[in-house]
Amino acid sequence: SARASMAVPEGLLKQARASGQLNLSNRHLAVVPEQVWRVNVDAPQDAGAVSFDSDDRWWEQVGLSRLLLASNELTELADGVAMLQNLTVLDAHDNQIVVVSPQLATLKDMKALNLSQNQLREFPECVLSLEQLQSLRLSDNQLTALPPAIGHLLQLTELDLCRNQLQVLPNSIGSLSALSRLALSHNQLSALPDDIGLLENIRELDVIHNRLERLPSQLGRLHHLTRLDLRYNCLSYLPSLQSMTQLKELLLGYNKLQQLGDLAAMLPSGLTLLDVRDNKIREIPASVAQLKALERLELSNNDISSLPPELGLLRTIKSIVLDGNPLRSLRRDIVRRGTQAVLEHLRSRLPEDVVQDKGAQAHEEVLATRETTTAMMAQSTLNLANQGLQLVPDHLWGTAEQAGITKLVLSKNKLTSIPADTDRFAATLSHLDIGFNLLTSVPPSVGLLTQLTVLDLQGNRITSLPEELALLGQLRELVLSYNRFTAVPNSIQQLPALETLLLNDNQLTSLDMTVLSSLPMLACLEVSNNSIGRVPPELGLLPLKTLKLEGNTFRMPRPAVLAQGTPAILEYLKSRVAA
Repeated sequence: SARASMAVPEGLLKQARASGQLNLSNRHLAVVPEQVWRVNVDAPQDAGAVSFDSDDRWWEQVGLSRLLLASNELTELADGVAMLQNLTVLDAHDNQIVVVSPQLATLKDMKALNLSQNQLREFPECVLSLEQLQSLRLSDNQLTALPPAIGHLLQLTELDLCRNQLQVLPNSIGSLSALSRLALSHNQLSALPDDIGLLENIRELDVIHNRLERLPSQLGRLHHLTRLDLRYNCLSYLPSLQSMTQLKELLLGYNKLQQLGDLAAMLPSGLTLLDVRDNKIREIPASVAQLKALERLELSNNDISSLPPELGLLRTIKSIVLDGNPLRSLRRDIVRRGTQAVLEHLRSRLPEDVVQDKGAQAHEEVLATRETTTAMMAQSTLNLANQGLQLVPDHLWGTAEQAGITKLVLSKNKLTSIPADTDRFAATLSHLDIGFNLLTSVPPSVGLLTQLTVLDLQGNRITSLPEELALLGQLRELVLSYNRFTAVPNSIQQLPALETLLLNDNQLTSLDMTVLSSLPMLACLEVSNNSIGRVPPELGLLPLKTLKLEGNTFRMPRPAVLAQGTPAILEYLKSRVAA
């Protein structure tokens, strides 16, 4: 066909010879033109006209090291790829590839290979020869199994196998000792191999939407794991994960848990997020008070009738979500007033001497934390919250950089901007909290923090966000509460991983469905206490799990509908969408 033989403009090839990079994404290519494979072999068309005095000396070309072929119509990765011996990055995601040439095995310098969103039915054997490979992305294919020899890819730091049809993993996956991220969501796994406990450097493990009924006891050996996502499985008990000393986020929502057991004995004390929503839990144990660093507790849609008063002793808690529980010991008006009101109520049910003792103890712990920078560094966290800072002391940046911090907490200070030195952690920072300061804007440089999964900007004076926010492709949670936004920021519609968007207590007058409907993963939207005059019915078509709308100026849905919770609100809105 005409598209199949489409030539690549000579100007692009000329740039590729000079830079070592060629981007042919989104060009309707059905095959890769031969001239691409031969870019470093053939002389350019105008070679005869080039003099030795010219700046354009094509014979001094750079070997092609990056080739981007994404979003075309390719059905195979052809033999010609063997001619690109300098290739280190090959991105051919979003095509229709069913065959990968065995010649790919000859590219010994390959470090990153992306074949996601294709039609591969079998794992390409040739990939097993790429011994320098660090990143392998094969999500959104039709793979049913992995070869045991996958354990030979010893340099691999990222392996993405999401949205395939895998039913089992080979034990040899435990040999991938350099792996820091393993993504297995949306497969058909009923168990994880015991040897997964050998992945000593793994930081993030994603097994959402599988069929797991149990977890191997060896999972507790993953001492560097910071995030474990097990939502949408069939787990009926909570495993002991106490030895995961670096674990910050544990997501167990949408399983079959009925009880939590002794949380102090089961979970690491440094946990900041515990999500057990949509299970069958009836009771929260008093040992939850031992999770001294807990900031967010997601309990919605369980069978919980009461909360332990000891929960009120947790001074670190920012959010407790209780929707959809048959709470009897908590009046609805207390729950409606939010997390701090709930905690205050729980503390009021404790003997006064206990509250005072715990308060003094908490104050001493804060002082100790301030004094020992090394202790903060050991947790990959720099926590400078509530210290009245107008500037961050210079000496702390160097220490934090050496520690490779993943979390930076600067909340409740007097900062007027995000410190420029924050850019130094672009490769590692996953959580930035600069809430309750004096910010009026967010600098474009925030786009450099590409590893961010949580960005907390609440309690400032911000009115807009920069376009560069769209570069935060891994951002899952964006907290913009208590600012001065008058509209949902346009720049967030480029965030493919965003799950939670908090915009309550701003000055919103409307909800832009163009922006909101472009967020495929959005599950939690909070826009309460704004000036929204109309709720678009199309909002009911979004796959939201939590929707907060109270405290606005609209008349419909009525308060009686809002009081029934998210499912009722969505049902009401859906019924008003024009056929």
